[in-house]
Amino acid sequence: IEVKEAGCKRLLSVCKGVTKEKLMSDRLDSSAVASIKACVDRIIGKAGKESIAGISCDVGYLWLKHQRTLRQALPQFPVLTTPMMQLPFIWTCFGNEKTLLVTW
Repeated sequence: IEVKEAGCKRLLSVCKGVTKEKLMSDRLDSSAVASIKACVDRIIGKAGKESIAGISCDVGYLWLKHQRTLRQALPQFPVLTTPMMQLPFIWTCFGNEKTLLVTW
């Protein structure tokens, strides 16, 4: 799914088979990692020649414990699983001259 707002394009895709139960487990199995990689490949295909700034997740609190696995599976992109992981990235985009209020 493609969403355009505020001059930004967000490409959304579902990681098929990555369930809440899988995310609650201590480790992601190989099928879940393969699904995540396939999901990112779909997004890359949809992006075409446009660059991808990073990857974020919904239900971040479930993905957070798998941050290391995601970084290893997708080394070419910043993976920002939760708003707390996203804050330093967002802050650098605005610089030190402005006040940034982030709510969720």
